[in-house]
Amino acid sequence: MQRLVLRGDRLRLVKAACPRRQSYASSQYGLRESNRILQPPNYKGEKIAENTLVSNSSSSQADRHSTISTLTPGLLTESDYLDLSGVYHLRLSFPLSGRSKQVRYVGRGFPHLQFLPFPPHARGFFYAGPQPGLPPLAASIRFRCTPSPFPSSFEAGEDLLRPSGLPWQILLGHAATAPSPVLRDQLLREGHLTPQSLDEWAARVSVDDPNSPPPLLVSNRTLFTPHQRFPVNFQRPVDLTVLRAHRAYALPLGPAFAESYRGMTRHPFAGAALAHFERNPTAPYLVHLRIATVFTPVDEAPPTPRTWSPARRMVPPRAGALVSFRHCPPGTESWNHEAPWVYDLRRITPRTEALRALMPPPRAHDRFG
Repeated sequence: MQRLVLRGDRLRLVKAACPRRQSYASSQYGLRESNRILQPPNYKGEKIAENTLVSNSSSSQADRHSTISTLTPGLLTESDYLDLSGVYHLRLSFPLSGRSKQVRYVGRGFPHLQFLPFPPHARGFFYAGPQPGLPPLAASIRFRCTPSPFPSSFEAGEDLLRPSGLPWQILLGHAATAPSPVLRDQLLREGHLTPQSLDEWAARVSVDDPNSPPPLLVSNRTLFTPHQRFPVNFQRPVDLTVLRAHRAYALPLGPAFAESYRGMTRHPFAGAALAHFERNPTAPYLVHLRIATVFTPVDEAPPTPRTWSPARRMVPPRAGALVSFRHCPPGTESWNHEAPWVYDLRRITPRTEALRALMPPPRAHDRFG
């Protein structure tokens, strides 16, 4: 790319400096360093002001290296107890690992990823185990906050939560397929993974098209059951993964919270919530999206020009309600007609395949018509 620059009394053609490409790292595991970090959340992990930042070098707690001996609850010792309060970047290792795995609490922001430190009550033990109420495929590494540094207090503790209220965790499937061998090798040594299960995980995330990326096993966006809750940000597209026994399906919902007009897209609301899918009670081949709880208050986005006139306008999201849009019937100027966001499972698309894997049709509607 070149541009004209006036130098002295002549115009010269010079090569323009290319802007550095921004890379979006996984907010779940923090795969890229960031030079701006959010201030710590309060004890319960409520939302903090997004513009409250602190430098990496402002705290001696910012970066820490810790070695633990096990991820098996029954084998924990006092030396496995960690105080992670205020830690931004944890380099976790094991006696036989020979290297460390970087672990972070929560990342936010796109394309400039920012990280929250572990909250003040993050004192306890890392461990691996199944998730209550979910199938064995949902087993994960979590952090148990305990009232004392003794392993005997493990059962009295509670798992560390993200600001959304979902557990902080690393899926065993992610550890089995991630490039870093640190967690995978330790899980193999302790029997949480086996060589056979590694092959099964590799087969689940494989894709037939070499140009297609494999499904991402991000813990809070990987669905195992039809009514499982997942976080949504009203300013961003929704990308999920459905994990079944033999395969992982990518489920991109796209701009589910956007209005479109003449090729342009606008997200009219800001905020974040937990949502889940729901069948239409009278037409089971139709799937809706319901807001379960709102954990970042809903606010209106900046106004758009008067020329903005979408075919549908989003209804303000609220807890307990379906995601809905207002329509203006042809020949009228009324926007009082509301209809919920809907996806028809009779359509033949990759999204339909993922949704049908997550929500198998009732026996009477196997063919959907």
